[in-house]
Amino acid sequence: MKQLGGSWLYGDGTSISWRPVDETATVDGKSYVFFLIKEKDKEIYMPSLGVQSVFEMDFDTNTITPTD
Repeated sequence: MKQLGGSWLYGDGTSISWRPVDETATVDGKSYVFFLIKEKDKEIYMPSLGVQSVFEMDFDTNTITPTD
């Protein structure tokens, strides 16, 4: 899956990172549900409508908690 944002390092040593303000980074080991759209003529999938909300899903306790 392709996500919006990223980091860039320029030849003069300048580095920048960018991520949409309403999007939290995904974390290894957590569970997420993404609604994706396949880019035409490519094998890349993009989020369909951007971030709508973020919920933490805990399968051990069968709970869903809003985190945004």
